[in-house]
Amino acid sequence: GENVVLKNTTVGPYVSIGENTVLENSTVKNSLIQSNSVIKNANLDQAMIGNHVKYDGNYETVSIGDYSVLE
Repeated sequence: GENVVLKNTTVGPYVSIGENTVLENSTVKNSLIQSNSVIKNANLDQAMIGNHVKYDGNYETVSIGDYSVLE
């Protein structure tokens, strides 16, 4: 998506990231991250992250709905 910010992050393969999303200190593969989310300190594989999510964690396989906060 547009306006995606990646800071110290590895992405791929098979990752879709929605607009206005920030990923920091993370590794993401085989995952879908929707719009307007902030993901920090994550090692994600086969994850589905909704819109407007704030996630700071160590889970690998996770599904998080819209407007959720996990810190």
